[in-house]
Amino acid sequence: MSGLTTLRDDGGSATITTAGLIVALILVVLALTHGIRGTIASHHAKVVADLSAVAGAYAAYTGADPCDTAATIARRNAATLDHCATSGDDVTVTVFDAPAYAVATAGPR
Repeated sequence: MSGLTTLRDDGGSATITTAGLIVALILVVLALTHGIRGTIASHHAKVVADLSAVAGAYAAYTGADPCDTAATIARRNAATLDHCATSGDDVTVTVFDAPAYAVATAGPR
């Protein structure tokens, strides 16, 4: 065998296989983490929207500005009030907590 190498030696193949498995495991963990973060943000946005809507409805009941109150509650809970509307005594808010939006309505009915 002049000048040609044979490929009979499989030394180091376990290292390559292990490295591939580690990379695959890291990718799975990153994907799960991304999904969990989105779920947590979605739940947080819904809770903040509910809280903001109830606070806005109570503010309307007491004669204060419901949308201003809802915006304050959203801001204090690390979210942004995207939209606020009143219909009679009901207050409907849309809250943004990156990357999720949530809508909630509260009032006496």
